[in-house]
Amino acid sequence: GTYQPQSGQDSCLEADPGHYVNVINSSGQDECLAGTHQPNSAQGECIGNTPGYYSLNGADQQIGCPTGSYQPSANSTDCIPTDPGYFTNSIGSSSQNACPAGSYQPSSSQITCIQASMGHFVASSGSTSQEMCTLGNYSDSRGQSECTLASPGHYVSVTGSDSQVACELGTYQTLQGQTDCIYASAGYYVPSDGSSQQITCPEGSFQPTG
Repeated sequence: GTYQPQSGQDSCLEADPGHYVNVINSSGQDECLAGTHQPNSAQGECIGNTPGYYSLNGADQQIGCPTGSYQPSANSTDCIPTDPGYFTNSIGSSSQNACPAGSYQPSSSQITCIQASMGHFVASSGSTSQEMCTLGNYSDSRGQSECTLASPGHYVSVTGSDSQVACELGTYQTLQGQTDCIYASAGYYVPSDGSSQQITCPEGSFQPTG
């Protein structure tokens, strides 16, 4: 932990922080190698960096990996950018976090994920993209992991829809998740929008066409 580069001296010098001396009768101190550090003086060895941290030569402190990066290994000299589909939002991360279902991230080195847009969904964690809702489905809010089936009396005829459409007068739909409506049959009628069934014409009336 001490050294003396000059002759004829009555004392030795303490090794500086970021340095060490691990032999006796030393004339010099050595820098801590990259991946290690030493915050104290007069030390005979350096300290290995913990996961989530890094350092360069002669470091007196280890440095936390910045947000958007991580380091799972000890004694490291650098940090790893997060992969697409992942993020880190704290300094000194030893692992990356998968974007949760309902969100995605197409880029590396990111600190957040992107919520799925309306009309879209993200079914699994760690995703790099969102998907459009399929025919017969819709999503009317952001950050969804699945789309909603069109209700009876409604339909969705396009992909990526953020709403369902009510069946018009004279049409109906009994099922969920449909792409169109059914015209009322002869002898039946549908008097309102969004109907899930047709109604039989009452006695004394008729309807010859659908």
